[in-house]
Amino acid sequence: KQVSATGFNNNSAPELKIDYNFTVPDYVTKAGDKIYVNLNLNRKYQQAAIDKKERKLDKEVEYQYVEDYSYSLQIPDGYELNYLPPNSTFNDPEFGYTATYTHQNGSVTLHFRLYINHNIKKKDRFDAWNSMITKLSDAYQEVVTLKKAG
Repeated sequence: KQVSATGFNNNSAPELKIDYNFTVPDYVTKAGDKIYVNLNLNRKYQQAAIDKKERKLDKEVEYQYVEDYSYSLQIPDGYELNYLPPNSTFNDPEFGYTATYTHQNGSVTLHFRLYINHNIKKKDRFDAWNSMITKLSDAYQEVVTLKKAG
């Protein structure tokens, strides 16, 4: 609904920042007195494991980048936080991610950062890449659980 962009006019700092707010209808599961919400709205690379039997050569990556996302969930009146997913990280000089959950002021926020620091993924790095994809896919499955207060 609301969009703002900055960084267009600063040629010395190649960073573009886009902020926006939106609502996703019907994106929760309710069972009994609990509500389940997956805050991972962008699941980039979830299915990106490299099949080492099929891929015999290095893999080119178009560009290096960092993506930062923050997703917030306002806890509805009459509910309280029941489960906050654990933070998850995979750090490698060439690629990685960090998913950090916080709970404060009646809301839950997921801060997510993904980075790619190479242009060629060498064949001998495929195992490390696949390890990250496995851990990332597991992190994408985490859900925030709310329960009726009282």
